[in-house]
Amino acid sequence: MENEITCRRVVEILKKLPEKKFRITELAPQLINEKGLVDVAKAIDRQPELNTAILEVQNYIREVKGLYRVVLSLGLGKEFISDELGVEDEPFIGDEE
Repeated sequence: MENEITCRRVVEILKKLPEKKFRITELAPQLINEKGLVDVAKAIDRQPELNTAILEVQNYIREVKGLYRVVLSLGLGKEFISDELGVEDEPFIGDEE
């Protein structure tokens, strides 16, 4: 069947997804002072940008959780996620199981 979803096809699709780079990884080091602590004044000055960067990560986590549920709903199971995708089966932050 042409539209049949197979484990192999899911792996091919997932491996083609581009690497995600987060703004927070560029922003966070700019907020650290010489003692290695967060410089509160810098963080306050960059608050709108910081909020946007945090929201970006939260949205990505939500999308990944959705994808995880789709993979499980296809009956591929947690073994598929671990074996085929190389992702350890660890709960997502905020999951309540």
